[in-house]
Amino acid sequence: MSFIELTKRIDFLSANPVKDNIPEALALIKQDVDLTNYFFKKVESLDWFDPLEKNGYFLSKCNAMPVESDKGKGLFTIPFWPALTYLEKVSKEAAKPNNKKYAEALMEILSEVTMSENDPSKRVDNYRTWYIFCKIMTNLPTDVIKLEDIDLIGYWLDSKFGSGLAEREIGRNLLPKLLNSGNDGIKKAVRIVEIITQPKKQGQVLMDIHELEKLFEKNADNLGQKCAQEIVPILQSRLESELIISEKDDNYSYIWRSAVEDHEQNTSRHEPKHALISGLRDVLIAYAQTKDASVLLEKLWQSPRLMVRRIGLYVINECFHRYQNFCQKLITDNMPDIFLESNYHHELYGLITGHFLKFSKETQDAVIKVLDGLQGKWPDNVPQEEQTELNMYMRKGWFYAIKQSGYLLSKELETKYELDKYQPEHPDLLSYHGP
Repeated sequence: MSFIELTKRIDFLSANPVKDNIPEALALIKQDVDLTNYFFKKVESLDWFDPLEKNGYFLSKCNAMPVESDKGKGLFTIPFWPALTYLEKVSKEAAKPNNKKYAEALMEILSEVTMSENDPSKRVDNYRTWYIFCKIMTNLPTDVIKLEDIDLIGYWLDSKFGSGLAEREIGRNLLPKLLNSGNDGIKKAVRIVEIITQPKKQGQVLMDIHELEKLFEKNADNLGQKCAQEIVPILQSRLESELIISEKDDNYSYIWRSAVEDHEQNTSRHEPKHALISGLRDVLIAYAQTKDASVLLEKLWQSPRLMVRRIGLYVINECFHRYQNFCQKLITDNMPDIFLESNYHHELYGLITGHFLKFSKETQDAVIKVLDGLQGKWPDNVPQEEQTELNMYMRKGWFYAIKQSGYLLSKELETKYELDKYQPEHPDLLSYHGP
């Protein structure tokens, strides 16, 4: 029979998986690799699952290693496992309640193939397989996926050949599905976030930065509404890692992250730290808008990272109507230092200009008194006269913020700080790049 005639025969056999047809089809596909590939593209029925499994088509040995090309060192061909086409198709059918045994069998295949080699350095690194595995996991019922099965994702994404396809599937489909699958699914979604944000080395996490950004853009609201109490501490711990934000960099966050919100002045935005900052910000806002986030906000403020505290200030500003008392206490308890820390400037400036008018009179009076006597912590080699000028300039900036809020300052303060003549271009930023 010609190849065309054989493919026509396979068309018939694959569509009719009756007892007599199965052995014939299996015999045909053993003859030729091209026929094997053709068969798996055509076959769809779950009736083929058991015969194919018994004949070894789903074993880990079928998942081929990348092959280095003879055209040049470092060039690889990534083989495709033909049976994956079939497994992905039937995973949708296996999701039906009466097909649970097949769903469980598929999950077992994913686990066995991924973990077939105890030595991680000897595991097959085939991103094409891992991508299809992610799609199969998305299709399977949530209750078939155990919490420990989620850990397989850590292996799927740790590929030297890139894992963008798998990452895209996780962010766009798997994570949203789990978040919408009740408490059991939410626990697994939390585990995914924990895995993909794990620091690998300096300035790098497991998931590619662009896909991580997209994942948070798509899922931050849902994460905040469904599991903020678990997600916020994870993201906070990541930002507190020396591998993500070093202590040295943290001291100058007002330069590389001028604003917690998306802002044109934020430099080098496509880095894990920026994606995690934005992710934590959006997750927490989604939660804080409808539920009491005071405990989470307090933990952010106790962070050793100034950048993390800034996120807390920003969220308080965005949700001020719910955290008015919390905000006023935080400011008054931390005066005068909160006004002296350069890294807080942008977020605190926004709080003052946006909400000082809503502060209690007691808080307003206390803040004004502190600001009127505010003194910076200048180096010893700065002359006293210059220190006095710097203090006056610093105070003027904060009183200008109060004035911008609509609060009516006394004529004495207006005159003392010459606020009628003070018109700064970017008073909310200590560092500004551009014309």
